Amino acid sequence: MRVTPQPEGPENIGNPEEYSIIDMAHLIGRLTGREISTVHFIKVSWSPKDVVKGSQRYTFFATSEDYLRIAKTIMNDYKSDSCIGDYLRMIYDNRVDKKKKEYVSNKGVAQYSRQYGGQFHFPKIGKNIVFGMDGYAGQQILIDITNGRIVIIHTIDQHYDWNKIGLSVIKN
Repeated sequence: MRVTPQPEGPENIGNPEEYSIIDMAHLIGRLTGREISTVHFIKVSWSPKDVVKGSQRYTFFATSEDYLRIAKTIMNDYKSDSCIGDYLRMIYDNRVDKKKKEYVSNKGVAQYSRQYGGQFHFPKIGKNIVFGMDGYAGQQILIDITNGRIVIIHTIDQHYDWNKIGLSVIKN
């Protein structure tokens, strides 16, 4: 078993390298099978204090078909003997416990899952390897690598029972 030494300072555990916005756009283009000509990344903040501190989050817009293409690409890459496949398997193998006090099953994969790594949530569904992504307004991607199943919830409002239309579907 290989043991990685502890870092001496801050470390980016989600991504081994940084990307420019145009590099990210080309990556999204490759994942969605579309040529990217115009890029609209929006930096948003939870509060004005975040902007002063330099803390913001990124976002991008994708259709439900794009979400499905992204999920299918992640599933295929995980199963492949490629650099990206190695990276996805490494993320899964090195996932960490969230150590939250409470987990709920009706709000989404981020609130339900007990483990996290590399921008993915890992819900416990038997012995299956499941990657989850949680987006704005309840948008969800669940990728069951073990059974080759994908569930996409593409919504503009989070007023739905995720346990019923997300979790129970990927479990069955």
